[in-house]
Amino acid sequence: MYNENVQILSDTKVDGLTGMDITIFPNPSFGTFFVHFPENYNIQKLEIFTADGKKIQEVITEFSENLKINLGNFQSGIYYLKIITKSGVYNRKLILQ
Repeated sequence: MYNENVQILSDTKVDGLTGMDITIFPNPSFGTFFVHFPENYNIQKLEIFTADGKKIQEVITEFSENLKINLGNFQSGIYYLKIITKSGVYNRKLILQ
């Protein structure tokens, strides 16, 4: 079935927020990661997952431009950081040496 009458009722994109300006350092790290966000991201929650998708950590926060994440008690490997904001969800890879 084909319909030419398509109407966009809302757009969830927030101008200027691409996630590209979220900085994680050092990456790779031996345990401590710092995450820097520009002011306009309105961070709500961070979640950290193992490579197989198991959630190992959750940080609920009101806005902070700089957050410290400590994975020093976990095994070396690849982890994923899910950043949940009022404007969208962004995912980043963390490499723990």
